Amino acid sequence: MRDSLYVYGPVLSRRLGRSIGLSPFKTKICNLDCIYCQLGRTHNLMVEPDETVAASTLLDLFDDWLKTDQNYDTVTVSGLGEPTLYKDLKNLLLGLKARTDKPLALITNGTRFDNQDVFAAALEADIVLPTIFFNNPELDQSIHRPHVQLNIERCSKSLDAFSNQFTGELWLEVMLLKEINDTDRALETLKKRLQTIRYQRLYINVPIRPGADSTVKPPLAKRVKKFADTVQGLALDALAEGSYQSAVTDDYEALLNIIRVHPLHQHEISAFLKQRNTCIDSIFRRLNQDPKVRVSALKGLRSYRLEI
Repeated sequence: MRDSLYVYGPVLSRRLGRSIGLSPFKTKICNLDCIYCQLGRTHNLMVEPDETVAASTLLDLFDDWLKTDQNYDTVTVSGLGEPTLYKDLKNLLLGLKARTDKPLALITNGTRFDNQDVFAAALEADIVLPTIFFNNPELDQSIHRPHVQLNIERCSKSLDAFSNQFTGELWLEVMLLKEINDTDRALETLKKRLQTIRYQRLYINVPIRPGADSTVKPPLAKRVKKFADTVQGLALDALAEGSYQSAVTDDYEALLNIIRVHPLHQHEISAFLKQRNTCIDSIFRRLNQDPKVRVSALKGLRSYRLEI
């Protein structure tokens, strides 16, 4: 497979197993600037759809990947920013479905189901994983920092409508942040919000990699457990273990190709490099000296991300 900015993996997902990722964008495009986003700040908030690469090109790249590796569990459309801002999303999803019998997942911030084209496109996925708002204006604004034209209440109502028509699996995600939305009051707000959505799974997530705001911290384990127990959700507060792969020949470039869309901890990088029989120490020296690589620490783990 030729090197690609748009197709990457397999990545071991805590929810989706060995997943092949597709990003329709080569830089971060989003309508939110979430304080916990592992890709860093959204420097150009936008609400209008964009198309930086044709769906046919993305599908050709996926075809190339299929020629090299069939060992995967899911195909995930996500990547850099918000994939529902991609103009040709429906044709991309339909093209992927025609090429694989594995589940097709769409990871989204859940803000654009009020758009008829997005609504129709998302119906084609097997699994849709939206982030949900608490429907508390002060809380939602402080956490997600949306584009000024984004109406959170309308976003929530359109997600409710989508949940009633979607025939696939709707897996909701809530990101808990220490001393921000992990309070008892926030828990009661979340319980009320969930009453209007028809869903199959609820994941209670915590930040495991440094986010856009360096002050963001994961909640205490007991708080995560209380939320999970109260709303019957699944806590995802443990790191996934496993290897990452790339068809790029150069070890350092292969690693950069991964960490531009999926930041990795040092042990994940070590596992990746070990399977390629390369000098791990020399690669880490290059990473630590590379001005394009951001190195951060969270919970005692060093995390590496390529600035975009």
